[in-house]
Amino acid sequence: MLICVREQTNYVTLILVRKSYEGECKMRKLVLFMVISFVTLGLTLSSGTASAEEVKNQYTPEDYINYLEHYDAQAARESGVSSEYIASAVIDAGKTLKDFKTLSKEEQQKFVDGFSQLETIKSSIREEKPEKANALASDKGVSYQGSVAFFGAPITTYKVSVNYKVDGGKVKKINSSNAFVVRNLNPVVRTGLNTGGKNAWVTSDNKAAVTGSFYYQIGPIKDVGVTVGNVFVKAVGDKNGKRTYKRFDIS
Repeated sequence: MLICVREQTNYVTLILVRKSYEGECKMRKLVLFMVISFVTLGLTLSSGTASAEEVKNQYTPEDYINYLEHYDAQAARESGVSSEYIASAVIDAGKTLKDFKTLSKEEQQKFVDGFSQLETIKSSIREEKPEKANALASDKGVSYQGSVAFFGAPITTYKVSVNYKVDGGKVKKINSSNAFVVRNLNPVVRTGLNTGGKNAWVTSDNKAAVTGSFYYQIGPIKDVGVTVGNVFVKAVGDKNGKRTYKRFDIS
């Protein structure tokens, strides 16, 4: 009887040891799996970051010449150009190509280096000349157009406009308003009007105002656009149809 008990006890002890060992193995496997997962995730994120930097700086002068030579309606549409300006954007691409080829090799390199550098973009704003007002018409209109320009060439251009009714020297109502991407010849930028980004109203000081807010993205990088800034454009017109205020900011 004592022998049987001892054997049974050893058997139970053996089972407990085996269970403990199996549990420890499972835990080790789980920990190892988690470590491998985190390491893999880290490598993926590091690879994504490197890819972003690589994509942002991949354009050479030769690449840009090729881009402009093949710039068509589809390229304009994909870059964010408003449908009303696609045809003119394609024409502008030909003009920009001609101007780009006149630059020195060093200037061409600086030109393309600025494509993804937000500080360079912010310091490259070019504004249009004020338009002439029509003081006789009862319906007035003002607009404002600003561009990001490299070496004098407008690359990405935005425009806002507002048409409004004036009666007895009073701005009565807004007839229509628009906010457009006029051109985008930057191959690493995608842009467009933000949701709810266009607004127009009659101001408290008897004027008409219009604003446009646009997103500014570098990419897409692995099908994901990285928003690096927003473009804000504003124009204000008085009862005579004269533009009294304008603003073009990239933040």
